[in-house]
Amino acid sequence: MSSAEAVHGRPVKKAFELIELLSGSGRRTLAELARASGLPKSSLHRMMDALTESGLVRRTSGGYELGDGLFDLIDDSARARVDRALKTTLTPHILDLREMTGGVVSTGILSGPHVRQIDVQYDMRHLHLGQRVPTMLPVHCTAIGRALRSRNPDAVVVANGELYDGVICIAASLAADHRLPRMAIGVWGPAKTLNVDFTVAALKRTVRTMRSALLRCSRSSASVLADLARAN
Repeated sequence: MSSAEAVHGRPVKKAFELIELLSGSGRRTLAELARASGLPKSSLHRMMDALTESGLVRRTSGGYELGDGLFDLIDDSARARVDRALKTTLTPHILDLREMTGGVVSTGILSGPHVRQIDVQYDMRHLHLGQRVPTMLPVHCTAIGRALRSRNPDAVVVANGELYDGVICIAASLAADHRLPRMAIGVWGPAKTLNVDFTVAALKRTVRTMRSALLRCSRSSASVLADLARAN
């Protein structure tokens, strides 16, 4: 490779390095990205603007996180169909759960060593918390990840302060058998106000209802869900 080709290739390489940094941490500020990447803030700001415009990165109140555009690029047809099928089938139940518990409800699927949040539902009471739930979560140290990894499909995992001090997450997996996707539902809320016992009971009922709804999907939707179950 010539020196000119190496110079022209540096921005692309740096862009991938930034995406890798975000995939490993979930969310970082501009200052944190500058320290980790070694880029000047002026250059980094321009690069993050370009990644944000392309949908590969999302700007949040706390900095930057991975955007949905990256996953659409990985597999636009199959992954997009899966996400639409899941959201269409499950959103009414998720909204009911949010109203019952008064918490933030997120839906996650396995994506390598991470859980990818494909949907986060919240109201104005928890606007700040809802906007802080990362797109990518590490499997090993979050309630949603541990629920997905549990050998007991009916297990409910409760974690306090796993990502933010004073915030509790209660999660359960939808994957009762091979016909269902490896996917989990989490309810987030302030530890001082979220009723844990009530939320656990409500989550269990909702998960049972969701499983039945998924199994009643049309043949086309069910085949997409089965593909996701096998892939994950």
